[in-house]
Amino acid sequence: MKNVNIPFLFAVKTGVDLLPPLQHRHIAIAENRLYEKFVLKIVDRDELAFMDFLSSPQMLLDPRNHTVPFSHVTGIGYGKTVIAMPKLLPLDDISLFSLQTAQCYNLIRQMVEGFTFLHAHGVAHMDLKSANIVIDTSLERLYIIDFGLAHKVKGPEDTLSGFRGTKQWVAPEIEENGYAYSAIRADLWAVGELIRTVLDV
Repeated sequence: MKNVNIPFLFAVKTGVDLLPPLQHRHIAIAENRLYEKFVLKIVDRDELAFMDFLSSPQMLLDPRNHTVPFSHVTGIGYGKTVIAMPKLLPLDDISLFSLQTAQCYNLIRQMVEGFTFLHAHGVAHMDLKSANIVIDTSLERLYIIDFGLAHKVKGPEDTLSGFRGTKQWVAPEIEENGYAYSAIRADLWAVGELIRTVLDV
């Protein structure tokens, strides 16, 4: 997959123009003929399997499901697929100082709700951070993105070893080389950090 990167996506679909790329060779912002912006991302088969599972018709009926909506665009070989997602506001780009108390509470409630839903269905995200939380422009609905490090679990007693996540967002036990840790409990630690991010304004 070393030779596949964002410039390849120019040929993915007719009528789509790429805007200046993000700092990630597998992600680009695109615009259609109606000037609607969306995100294109190259995902591997494991990430796609988690997203398909969480976006099944039955799963989508549950209002606690905060998985970002997406659609398949095309397979590109090597077990990779291009998907399209709506362009939403990353939590990192929102001025939390400007939010009202009720809006902050709503974001926190949805974070907890969304990750409770994932864990109830045996999915540990393993890369929880503010960059992987996106919100619609009305600031009413929160979504979870990037299942590239997600892991299937049966419950909080299921353990992993080895580093997964983003350095400043991982639970302390993940930092310890060779230490077996609970994937769900590591997620919960990161949820706590996300809540602190919203409240620490």
